Amino acid sequence: MFKTQIYPSTFIYILIFTILFFVGLVKLLFVWKTNEREYTLRYVFIWLNGILYNTVEGLLPDNNFKIDVMSQNIFAWMIGLIVAYHFFIFLLK
Repeated sequence: MFKTQIYPSTFIYILIFTILFFVGLVKLLFVWKTNEREYTLRYVFIWLNGILYNTVEGLLPDNNFKIDVMSQNIFAWMIGLIVAYHFFIFLLK
């Protein structure tokens, strides 16, 4: 899709996560001065991580980029591990 390695299902996930991210941002504006602010902020970061993870995993590795494939794989794995760690911390709290 779009001359990349993103599958249509991954593109749909990115669209859904983007919509939910902006819904979370709007909600964050309304609850900024209440006790719900911390939870809503964590919720927004989870959706941002979902967007980041699906975008990176859909685009990388690609031979058309000037960066070598090994570096792209390392970057994709790092993003995956960071997102997984953040999700684990989100579940603990």
